[in-house]
Amino acid sequence: MDPHVSLAAFKRAIAEKVQSWTPANQYTVLAELTQTLDLFLQNSEIHGAGAKKQFLLQQIQKIAGPRGQGNLAIAQMNFTVGDLLGNARKVMTYMDAAEKAGVDTVVFPEQPLTGWPLGDLVAFYPQLVEDQMKVLHALAAKTQKTRVMLGFVEPRYPGPGEEPAQGRRFFNSVAILGNGQIEGIVRKSALPTYGEFYEGRQLEPSPSVGMHPPESLRDATWGQAEMSRAGELSEIHGTRYAVSICEDIWADGGLGGSALYKRNPIEALMSLKPQVLVNVSASPSRAHKEAQKHAMLGKTAAKWQVPLVYVNAVGGNDELVYDGASRVYDAQGQLVARAKAFEEQFLIVNPNRGEGVLFPLPGGRALPTAVSKSRRFDAEEKADLPRTYLGARLALQDYWRKNGYSKAVLGISGGIDSAVAAALAVDALGVKNVLGVFMPSEGITQDESRRDAEGLCRNLGIPLMTMPIGGVLDAVQQVLNPAFEQISKTWGLPACNPQTHQNNQSRIRSLFLRAITNQFGKVLMIGTSDKSESVIGNGTVAGDMSSDYAVLKDITKLKLNALARWINRQPETKGWIPRNIITKPPTAELDLKAGTEAVLSDDERYGSTFLLRDEATHKLLRGTSLAQMLEQNFEAQQAEGLSEEEKALGLERFFYHLAKNGIFKWGHLAKGPILDEKGMTPGELQIPIVAGWNVPWGGLGEQEIQQALNVENPFSSPTFPERVTQRLQALGILPVDPHQ
Repeated sequence: MDPHVSLAAFKRAIAEKVQSWTPANQYTVLAELTQTLDLFLQNSEIHGAGAKKQFLLQQIQKIAGPRGQGNLAIAQMNFTVGDLLGNARKVMTYMDAAEKAGVDTVVFPEQPLTGWPLGDLVAFYPQLVEDQMKVLHALAAKTQKTRVMLGFVEPRYPGPGEEPAQGRRFFNSVAILGNGQIEGIVRKSALPTYGEFYEGRQLEPSPSVGMHPPESLRDATWGQAEMSRAGELSEIHGTRYAVSICEDIWADGGLGGSALYKRNPIEALMSLKPQVLVNVSASPSRAHKEAQKHAMLGKTAAKWQVPLVYVNAVGGNDELVYDGASRVYDAQGQLVARAKAFEEQFLIVNPNRGEGVLFPLPGGRALPTAVSKSRRFDAEEKADLPRTYLGARLALQDYWRKNGYSKAVLGISGGIDSAVAAALAVDALGVKNVLGVFMPSEGITQDESRRDAEGLCRNLGIPLMTMPIGGVLDAVQQVLNPAFEQISKTWGLPACNPQTHQNNQSRIRSLFLRAITNQFGKVLMIGTSDKSESVIGNGTVAGDMSSDYAVLKDITKLKLNALARWINRQPETKGWIPRNIITKPPTAELDLKAGTEAVLSDDERYGSTFLLRDEATHKLLRGTSLAQMLEQNFEAQQAEGLSEEEKALGLERFFYHLAKNGIFKWGHLAKGPILDEKGMTPGELQIPIVAGWNVPWGGLGEQEIQQALNVENPFSSPTFPERVTQRLQALGILPVDPHQ
């Protein structure tokens, strides 16, 4: 439905749709109408929006029928962390639509008022929580017959500046609003402290589940006896609802139990005999998580024989990207309704009847692939490419939009990384808002790269500015060379690192891009480092690792290559990326092979193939040690004919670069979306940089141990740096300064 037509034409089109309604297709027609409603909820600037929306809501109410039938509206909302008034306006818009549509209740995702996660904002800006409480009461006053399940950060102290008697200062709570007031409060019991989550830092787990009376609001001492017992169900127009918050439902053990929590919140809720279980969430998207979540939610519904409504947030916030895909399961655990993925949506469902519309997952699938505990390495993960693309696009778009940027710039090298990053930028931000910059290095950058960069930008429709770096590089060397000689004499050290010249190329390119962002303001510098490079530190600090948002940082090289081919097959982006960019071997184009005019490929530079390194990364992030890897078969052995000796050498080189380059450099990457099943976030990997790993590539020998324990001559055993140097010589690897 085109929302821009005249009011008369709009009414005729809606009336024709309403005439097609029958009891058998009731929720299909409602979904079609609410998709049109979404256009007005998300864009108030449409001409005649007020009258058109009013008429549309009247027709939706006509089809939905009177309250008391169990109709529920899912408000799948994209919030902005900290934007209290902006979020509140959006909440009010959805509340008003739900009231006029005549549904029994409207359910929002976790923490829609303040956005989520807040992190330490609640400590740095306590006024945000106090202002949120004012907004919560103001929203409650505007409610009528439709109940509202609305998350908020609940203070555990009576007033500003005061402290609770014990425990953290806040609860993660949901308020049940209706009839102009707050009718009850539900609090989160299970607080995750793994992966990207650290809720226990500022939040207190609730001692009980269920709904407690409004008198308990922001009073940690209220009715300790009552708080230690389960609360009540929320009865709304004849249906008894049990409300849970995100992690509470994962603690139920739907996939075989959980040892993370002492109590099972869902088990306690089910003792109250609800007719519908609701879970409000802000659950980030990851590879393979949809399959796990689908299995867990379905098993939970079937286990307790109760319909389950799961309402998830959508949108990007820093590294997190929420995929939405809210859904309903019937009492047998069958999926009966699901909202769109990676889009805001207002969707009417009926969990009592098991009614609703099932929107497809990314890629058009109705159901995810089955969960596999022993999932094999899949270099390209073709089934996950649509989700990866949509997640990266939304994350980039929201980081740009929510932070108030107006333009974006990125370096275009003619390689696969910058090509995919540019495609995502154009799709997410618009062709008029993206600038590509090609920065050739004289004598090193190949003509092929120039042609590919020009072809890419021509396909994308964005301007390509050429800024040669040769003159600047020469000027830099003219200053550095005499300085190096003087420092060499002062320190008595040879100035012999050949990578300095290479790294300076990368740093000059970063300087040019950063200067553009400074000169014009509100310009986002998009990073192009991928996960395969980042894991082993294949990048230059203050060079190509420098950006405002590293959109590819959680996508491996081989999956990125598959993603480029996928982009070229889609109708909207067909043929965007030149074929030669996809097929040629990756290279940083920083140096030539000795005695030739050909650049060093990344495989040659690191002595192992991307297939081997990507599989090693896959195994490493799942807790596999080098010793275990040496005993396992690798895909590269079959696909590339690697011998056991070649595999072992490649793995040792991988672990060396990881230990000496990667770990130091991880902290220098800009934020970027978490997309993979296992990542390098601080919550998942906490590896100290100051760490003298005795032998990061294997075990200690008996002779080495005895040398180290020789009290009479304690210096007979080589130091850690000496052992590293010795091992490098054996592997044929030059020492690398991790700061480069």
